[in-house]
Amino acid sequence: MSLGRVTLVAIVILSTLVNALPAVMPSERDSASSSITPQRALDLNGQTTRHLRARRQTTDGEDRAFDAKIPLISKLTSKNPSSEEEVLQLFNKLKLFNQKTNLLETPQFQKWTTTVSKGYKTNSEAADMAIASTLSMQHGDDVLAKMTTEAKQLSSTKDVAARLEEAQINNWLARKQPAGQVFGALKLDEEMHSIMRNLLLSTWVTYVERTEGNPYKLLLEKMKAQKFGDDTIVTMLGSAKQNPATSPIAEKVENVLFDSWKGQSADDVFKLLKLDGRGTHLFNQPKLNTWVSYVTKLEGKHADEEMYKILRASYDDGELALLLAGAKNQLMSKVAARLEGVQQKIWLSERKTAKTSFTTLKLNTK
Repeated sequence: MSLGRVTLVAIVILSTLVNALPAVMPSERDSASSSITPQRALDLNGQTTRHLRARRQTTDGEDRAFDAKIPLISKLTSKNPSSEEEVLQLFNKLKLFNQKTNLLETPQFQKWTTTVSKGYKTNSEAADMAIASTLSMQHGDDVLAKMTTEAKQLSSTKDVAARLEEAQINNWLARKQPAGQVFGALKLDEEMHSIMRNLLLSTWVTYVERTEGNPYKLLLEKMKAQKFGDDTIVTMLGSAKQNPATSPIAEKVENVLFDSWKGQSADDVFKLLKLDGRGTHLFNQPKLNTWVSYVTKLEGKHADEEMYKILRASYDDGELALLLAGAKNQLMSKVAARLEGVQQKIWLSERKTAKTSFTTLKLNTK
């Protein structure tokens, strides 16, 4: 065989062998595929796991470029937490503890709650309870309650705030916390003089109602334990009744107070509330409104006549007439107008003449 033919045959055989070889050996293929895995990821327990990287220069550079494109939050939430411990770990990794204001509106918070919900899959109530529990541990029950109360006023956060409020209450129920303990956790006992204006009071009331307790009776007992007299309590309730946000609770506490007055006359309560001090601003006092409500409940359709009789015992006819006339622009103007009508009827029944009425009103001295 000539040298040329031998050379040609050798080239053909060598070419066939080269084409039969795989382009990348199996071990090299495995190394190449591992290069697109992020350098770090969270496992199910929230721990950081380091992945092996290929040592090849080209794929190592590709890894760095890929990592740079992954948002930080996505890296941290690569695993969905499914326990309270994992929820807390993710909370810390997202550095949500640094958020002091508008927490519920931050992207990190929204990502955190979304990831937690995925971790708990179909049990959304458990997810919300885990979120609320974490927030309570980090900030305190009072801060969480204040946060949700304020967030419910905003359209962008009202839904999540309502869920968190419900979850906080469910956590207390699950732990069977006494009403007094929750009262303290919300720090409602720190400013008892303004308790009726505290917006967190509604959260406590809702919790106690869910335990089938009577929050209004308990609240009145707590107020009396502070040595508040009935006149002071009534002043607090009267002020709260002027605010639509606190009025419903104030009215129900007032009804409990009325029950505690059972057996006392309208005159007894008038003196109990210290309304018999002959002040010139009687009809501008919020507690007079409470007394009017009590007398109305006690006397029904004869309430106005009973109230006038009691007032007449503290003021003479002239003073009372001037008091009623001057009250038409005050808080209790409608009540004053009704009592003025009662006075006129009584004067007619007593056959007061124009002359005696003139003298009664002391118009002859002016």
